Amino acid sequence: MFLCSANKTALLIWAVLIAIVLSICDVVAQEVIPEANADALELKIDELIDAGRKSLQAGNTEAAVRAYQEVLRLDSNKGEALYQLAIYNFRKKDYAKGLELIHKAVEVSPDNPFPRMAYAKALGETGNLDEAIRQYEQVLKVIDPTSRPGQTALLELNILKFRQAAKRRDREQVLQIGEKLTQQYKANPAVYELVAGVYVQAGFVQQAKELYEALLSYTPDNPAVEFYLAGVYERLRDPEQAMLHYRRAIDKGEGTPIARSAQIKLGLLQAFSYLYQQDDEGAKQQFEAVLELDENNIIAKMNLAGIYHKNNDLEQARKIYQDVINLQPDNLDARYRLALVYLDMNDALNGVKELDFIVSRAPNSPVGRSARQTLDKAGQRWRLDVLRQAIAEEQILSAKLARNPNDAAALTAMGDLLLRQRRGDEAIKYFEDAIQADQNYADAYLRAGAYYEAVRDYEKAVNTFQAAIALIPGDARIELIKERLTIATANMHLKKGEIDQAEEYFLQAYETAIAKDLASTKADPGKEIDSAVDISVLWGLAMTYSNQGNLPEAVMWYERVIEIAPDHIGAKFNAALTYLQMEEEKQAAGHYKAILFSKNASPEQKQRAESRLDYIRRQTNGFSYSAGYSMAFDDNLNNARDNKYFEYRSDLFGGFTYNYKIKKGMKFSINTTASYAIYHRAQFDFFNFTLSPTLQMSRQDFNWDVGLSRTSQSSVLRPEQSTTTTDVFNIGADWLGRNRKGYRAFMSYQGFGSALNPFLDADTVNLGINLNHSGPEETFISYGYTLTVNENKNILGNDAAYVGNGFNGRIDKRFTDKLSGNINGRVGLNIYTNPDSSTNFMRYRRTFNFGVGAGVNYRYAPWVSFVARYNFITQYSNLPVGFILNELQAIEGRQSTSLGSYVSNSISVGVRMSF
Repeated sequence: MFLCSANKTALLIWAVLIAIVLSICDVVAQEVIPEANADALELKIDELIDAGRKSLQAGNTEAAVRAYQEVLRLDSNKGEALYQLAIYNFRKKDYAKGLELIHKAVEVSPDNPFPRMAYAKALGETGNLDEAIRQYEQVLKVIDPTSRPGQTALLELNILKFRQAAKRRDREQVLQIGEKLTQQYKANPAVYELVAGVYVQAGFVQQAKELYEALLSYTPDNPAVEFYLAGVYERLRDPEQAMLHYRRAIDKGEGTPIARSAQIKLGLLQAFSYLYQQDDEGAKQQFEAVLELDENNIIAKMNLAGIYHKNNDLEQARKIYQDVINLQPDNLDARYRLALVYLDMNDALNGVKELDFIVSRAPNSPVGRSARQTLDKAGQRWRLDVLRQAIAEEQILSAKLARNPNDAAALTAMGDLLLRQRRGDEAIKYFEDAIQADQNYADAYLRAGAYYEAVRDYEKAVNTFQAAIALIPGDARIELIKERLTIATANMHLKKGEIDQAEEYFLQAYETAIAKDLASTKADPGKEIDSAVDISVLWGLAMTYSNQGNLPEAVMWYERVIEIAPDHIGAKFNAALTYLQMEEEKQAAGHYKAILFSKNASPEQKQRAESRLDYIRRQTNGFSYSAGYSMAFDDNLNNARDNKYFEYRSDLFGGFTYNYKIKKGMKFSINTTASYAIYHRAQFDFFNFTLSPTLQMSRQDFNWDVGLSRTSQSSVLRPEQSTTTTDVFNIGADWLGRNRKGYRAFMSYQGFGSALNPFLDADTVNLGINLNHSGPEETFISYGYTLTVNENKNILGNDAAYVGNGFNGRIDKRFTDKLSGNINGRVGLNIYTNPDSSTNFMRYRRTFNFGVGAGVNYRYAPWVSFVARYNFITQYSNLPVGFILNELQAIEGRQSTSLGSYVSNSISVGVRMSF
C-alpha cells in the first residue's frame, strides 16, 4: 500500500513538472514567434494591397476585392482596404455594408480626408443630410478649399445644404442657395440640372424653366433636358409647349428610355386635349397607345375606364378599374369609381362591398364622404342589410374553401352566390371545380347546366343536364330537369340550323308545359293557360318558324311572347320585322310605336324604331332622296396593254324615289337619277338622266319585279360629240328556300345606242341566277352566273357580237354598327362568232376577263355614309380590232363592253347622303 501511495505521489510530481515546462515553452513561443513573423505578416499585407491597386488599374475589380478582403482578414484596421471595399459596395448599391466599412475607415484614419469625403457622400445619398454636412465641414478643416478635392467637397456641401433647405421647406434659403450655386457653377450643367429639379419640388417653377432653357443652350441635343422642360411647362399649365418639348425629347432621344417616357407623357397630354374637346374616341385611342408603351399606367387606365363608363360600356370599365385595384389595392378613387360602375350594372352587392371598404379605410376623406353619400342613395333602392348579409356569406364560403378547396357543396354555393351577383364567368369556374371535386354531386351539374343555357352554350347545357338526370333518377326535380333538357336541346338544334329538329323539341316542351297548366287549372279554375310556359319556348318556336319562312306562324308566337312579357323589346322588333315581310305595315308600325313609348327601351332602340317607322311611311306612300359626290382614279382608261392613259374623274349625283303601295302584294315605284361626271385629263364630261318605273308583286313564296329604264347621256361642254341612249327592260323573281338561301332569277334586255360610235351600238340580253345566304360572324355571301348575248345593230361593229358567260361572288362583312366592308370577284369568258371587219376571216375569237374589288362603308350618321373602293380588272383578248379607240370612244366603250387586252386599277372615294 505504501508503494502504491509512493508511486502515485511520484506520478503527480512528474505531471506538475511537465505542465510547468509546457507553460514555459508556451510563454517563450508567445514572446518569440510574433516577433519573428511580424515583418512577414506586414510584408504579406503590403503585397496584397499592392495587388489590389494593380488589379484596380487593370480593371479587374473582382481580383482587387478578393485581395482587399484578404487584407482585412489579416488586419481588420487597414484603412485603404476598408475604403476600397466600401467604394465597391456603394457601387453595388449596398449602402448598409458600404457605410459600415467607410465609417470604420474614417475611425482608423481620422486625418485622411478621402474616406471622410466618401462617408459624407454616402450619408447624403442615403438621406442623412445633417451628418453628411457635418462630415464635409470636417473635411474642409483639414484640406485646402482651393484644391480640386476641396472644391469638390465645397460643392457637395452646398448641394447638401440646398437639399436640406428644400426638405425643410425653407423656400427663402432654397432660392438663396440655388442662386449662389448657379452663379458660382455657370459652366457645370450637372449643377444646373440638380438646382432646377429642386426648384420644381420647392414650387419655383418659373426659375426651373429658366435653368432648363439655359441648360438647352449648353447641351442642345440632350433629350433629358427637353423632357424635364416639358414637365415644367405641364406645371405651368401650358400643354402646347409641353407637347412641343416632349416631341423634341422623342426626336433627340430616339430609342432611349427617356424617349419612351416622353412618348407616354405626350400621349397623356394629347388624350387630355381630346377630352377637353369632348372627343372621347380620340382620347380613347391615345390612352390605349399609352398603355401599349406602359401597360400599368394608372392615369391612362383610370381615364380610359372613365370613357367606357361614360359611353355605357360598363363591363369594359369594370375590368379596367379592377386592373387598377389589382395594381394598387389601396387606390380608393379607383374603388369608388368601380362601385359606381357596379351600381350602374345593377350589381348592388359588389357596389356596396367597395363602398363599405372605402368608408372603413378613410371615412373622413373626400372619397370617403362621397362613398357615404352614395351608400345613402343606394339604400333608397336596395336593402343594404340583405346585401351585407350576402357579402358576409361570401366571406364565410371563402373561409370554408380555404380550409377545404374540394368541398363540392361550398363550391356550388359560392357559384350560386356569384351568379346572383351577375359574375357568371367566375361562377361557372366554381361549378366546374365542384364537378371535378365530386363527380356525383348533382346540384353542381344543375347549376352549371342553367348557366350554360343562359349564355347560349346549349351543347354543354345538354351534356350537364343529362349527367344530372343520370345522378338523381328518383329525385322530385327530375321532371323539371327534363323540361330544361328539352328546351336546351331545341335551342342547340336551332343554333346549328337544324330547324326541323328544333321545331320538334320546342313543340314537345310547349306541350309538356300546357299539360302542366291544364292540370293546375283543375285546382285553380281561374288560372290562365300558358302562364307557366317558359318564354324561351315561345321565342324558340317563333325563331324556328321564321327560319322556315312560315311568317304567319312566326308572328303568332312573337305575339304570345309579348302577351306574357309586354316589355319584351326583342319580341316587338322581331314581330314588327315579320309583319313588314308580310306587308302588314300597320301592325308593324304599331309595334315600333310601342317601342318608342316603352320605358324599357334604350335610346338606341327608340332611334332604331323611329327610323323604321319613317321607312314604312316612305315605302307605302312617300318619297326618298339621295345625293352624293365621289372622286375616282383609273390608271388605264383607254384599255390598252401599253401606253396606258391615266385618268381621274369626279361624279356628282342625286335622285329621288317614290313608292306607292297599290294593295297587299303589289307596289309601284319610280326612280329618277341625275348625275354629272367629268374626266379631268381628257376634258370630257357627261350628264346622265335615268328614269326607272318598276312594279313589284308578291305571289305565294315568290317576289316579282318588272321594270323599264331609260338613260340619256350627253356632253354638257361638247354636246355635238356624244349622245347615247340606253333602254332596259328587266324582269326578276326572288324566293327563299328552306335551306335559308335566297334565290334570284332575272332577265333583262338592253338596247345601247350611240349617235357617234355605231361600233358600240348594240342589243344585249342577260339571263342569270344569284344565290345569297348568311355566313359566320356577321357576314353575308352571294354568288351567281350570268349568260349574255350581245348583237350589234350596225354592220360596222358586228365583230363585237358575242355570247358571254360570267361568274360572280361577293362577301359582305359588318364590323360594327357603323363600319362594313365587302370583297367581290368576277370571271367572264366572251366568245365572238362573227368574222372580224378588218379581214373578213372567220377565226375563233374570245376575251377572258377577271376582276376583284374591295370596299368599305362608314355610316357617320343615319343619313350620311363615306365609301371607298378599289377595283382590279385584267382582260385577255385576241380580237383583231380594225381601229384605235380615242379617249371619248374608250369612255363609251367602258359603258358597253371592253374590247381589247388590258390591265386596269381604279380607286374611288366618296360620300352619300340619304333622306
